[in-house]
Amino acid sequence: MKEFERMLAGCTFIVTGATGFLGSAFVRTLLEHQAKVIVIARRSSDHWRLSKYRNKYLVFTTELGGVCDFDIDKPEQTILVHFSASGVNQRDDDVEQMVQTNIVGTYHVLNFANEKKLKRVVLIGTSGEYGSGYGLTETAP
Repeated sequence: MKEFERMLAGCTFIVTGATGFLGSAFVRTLLEHQAKVIVIARRSSDHWRLSKYRNKYLVFTTELGGVCDFDIDKPEQTILVHFSASGVNQRDDDVEQMVQTNIVGTYHVLNFANEKKLKRVVLIGTSGEYGSGYGLTETAP
């Protein structure tokens, strides 16, 4: 694991969707390996999954579909990981919220990364994005 920690040394991770199931697991792993983490979350987000680490990461809040603005010390060493999504749960049927989060929100995240000249952006998705309709094969286009 020391090799992993060396790879993380000096890097800052900005994480959206960090209070969700996958995002919080990612943030916990980063923090356990001494990475610097900045969380972008909605004001209404519940940080219970990260409560053990609450004093180890910075939080900036924004409203649905937006991104906040803050200075980045070393953009060449900053990686933005975008977990934030709506509609992956079968119970979600608020189309307007899905559009605001998944399309408008992602647009703002990508603009933010471009304006700040961040090193890398990673977009995270799950199998839930494909719904429960027709199955996909490994060779599907």
